[in-house]
Amino acid sequence: MGGNMCYVRFFFSSRRRHTRFTSDWSSDVCSSDLSYNAVVVNSDVRAGDRVAVLGPGPIGILCAIMANLQGAEVTLVGLPQDTSRLEVARQYGLHTLVGDPIEWAMSPDGLGIDGVVDATGVSGALETALNIVRPAGWITKVGWGPEPIGFSIDPLVKKNIRLQGSFSHNWPIWERSEEHTSELQSLVNLVCRLLLEKKQY
Repeated sequence: MGGNMCYVRFFFSSRRRHTRFTSDWSSDVCSSDLSYNAVVVNSDVRAGDRVAVLGPGPIGILCAIMANLQGAEVTLVGLPQDTSRLEVARQYGLHTLVGDPIEWAMSPDGLGIDGVVDATGVSGALETALNIVRPAGWITKVGWGPEPIGFSIDPLVKKNIRLQGSFSHNWPIWERSEEHTSELQSLVNLVCRLLLEKKQY
C-alpha cells in the first residue's frame, strides 16, 4: 500500500481461517492446493476409474495421491531420468511406470483409460494423453507446455474427449483444501523433503 498504508483498513470475514504452518516447507503446501484444484475440482475422477498422471514432479505426485484418495486406479508415468522421483511416489503406495504407458493404458479392453492428468510441463505430453485416453474420457492439463505442438489434436474431436486446463486456485478452493490440511500437510512436506534429498525437486 506504500504511503497510504495508514489510511487503509482491512476487514476479514469471521469464516476465513488463518493457518500458520509450522513446517519449514510451508511454501510447498501450496502444491496441495494446486493438486486439489486440478484433480478434485477440475477433473472427473470417480471410484474405480483408471487414471494416468504424466510427470512425477511434486505436483504430479500430489495429483496422483489426490486421484488415489478418490478411489481411482492410478499410475504415475515418468522417464528413465525420473527414477528417484518415482521411488518417492512408490513410498506412498503409488503404481509407477517408466516410458510409454500405451500398453498399460490399453489393457484390458483396448479402449484406453478414463482420464489423464498432464503435469509434465512438456507440450508433447498432450499427444501421449490423447493417445491413451478412452472415448468420452478427460484430460486435465496442469503443467505448462511452452513449446508449440507439432501434432494433430483431431483425436480430441474423434474420441469426444474433454480437455480441461487447471491453473492455480482461488480462495474457496484454498478453504476447501484447507479442511484437509492437517491430513495432507505432513504428506506434502515428506514428499518435498524426499525429493529435495534426492535433488529431484
